[in-house]
Amino acid sequence: MSPLDTIRFAFETIKKQKFKTLMLLIAISIGVISVVLLTGLGEGGRRFVLSQFSALGNNTLVMVPGRKETEGGLPPLTGESKKSISVEDARAISKLSNVTDVAPLVAGNVEVSNKFTDQAAPKIRNAALGKVSVLVAGTTAEMLPIMNIELVKGKPFHHSAWQTAQFQVILGIDLAEQLFQNTNPLGKWVRLANRRFLVTGIIESSGTNLGLNFNKMAMIPIHAGMTLFNTQSLLRVFIKLSAFANPDIAKQDVLQLMTLRQGNTADVTIISQDAIIASFNDIMMALNLAIAGIGMISLIVAGILIMNVSLISVTQRTKEIGLLRALGAEKHQIKLLFIAEACTIAFLGASCGITLSIIALYAIGEKFNSVSFIPPTWSLLSAYVLAICAAVVFAWLPANKAAATNIISALTGRSDDSV
Repeated sequence: MSPLDTIRFAFETIKKQKFKTLMLLIAISIGVISVVLLTGLGEGGRRFVLSQFSALGNNTLVMVPGRKETEGGLPPLTGESKKSISVEDARAISKLSNVTDVAPLVAGNVEVSNKFTDQAAPKIRNAALGKVSVLVAGTTAEMLPIMNIELVKGKPFHHSAWQTAQFQVILGIDLAEQLFQNTNPLGKWVRLANRRFLVTGIIESSGTNLGLNFNKMAMIPIHAGMTLFNTQSLLRVFIKLSAFANPDIAKQDVLQLMTLRQGNTADVTIISQDAIIASFNDIMMALNLAIAGIGMISLIVAGILIMNVSLISVTQRTKEIGLLRALGAEKHQIKLLFIAEACTIAFLGASCGITLSIIALYAIGEKFNSVSFIPPTWSLLSAYVLAICAAVVFAWLPANKAAATNIISALTGRSDDSV
């Protein structure tokens, strides 16, 4: 019997046993969907995170309060540490030879209101209060080139914002539209918490960067931000290096400077883009592998179902097996027929599962436009390999039982003892 004949025989058997085939296809499809869909979601999350941090560029460092070495694990993300970072520290860093731009940052959620706006658009603010809560970042003009942000209107903060609390605000383009509808917001006033700020610029549509949607946030000068949030400690310091600077050397220069300024011990952590990307990449890859392992459990369950159904099928097809043996089929050919049948069902089930997973990921991607959910190639190949391997492993016992069937017993329907 040629391989082509074996495949044809398997398809003929599958067509005759529609209900059994359908149940096996569903079981295998569920297992494959669990592998491909979950890994596709994980891969989409990984790519999104990496794209966000890649926006910083290879020559940008981020300094946060607190030492990773003493704290353990990830560096403090809340801006809390025994020794804070001041604006003066940021200005001192900006004078280092390898540094081109430095942008200090404080941030918080603040209610923004415009008393000249009517009570329309209830979806974007409370109609009774005429307010909307947004993220406000206190920083300097250097933040714009570091984050690759452009202004569609107006101008950035003046350099004197490093020394004085200028009450100016740059609005994200979506926030400006929410507050002022179709009117020009430049030169208008908005209220952030209990203070008035003059609108001096509008951020061009730039999407999301580092998890921050600049289209829907507001930026104010650093000292105005520290006054608004009643703090003297910076949450972050973004450090842009010169094009030919060595990041490792520049990092050491910054650490040495902070060691001098903080009393012989630098209580800060400096993170490079490469370190961030490598850490998140490792975490997300480990998560994807764990998810794939969970999906394999479903395939094992499907394999057990294949074995049980195949054992029942051997009993039901005893006369068919006996007839094949009588016509000259060898034991290994009988075994191959049952394994081929299981592999064919596994392949079809895996194909259905992958197709449904891709459709589902596409639908999810349409819902979340900023994230592309594409299953990794290794998960697609693994789905096929795992499904077929499960079919072979769990169909082996029924195939052996079929191959060992006595010809006379099979044809007569009597047990071996009665022959």
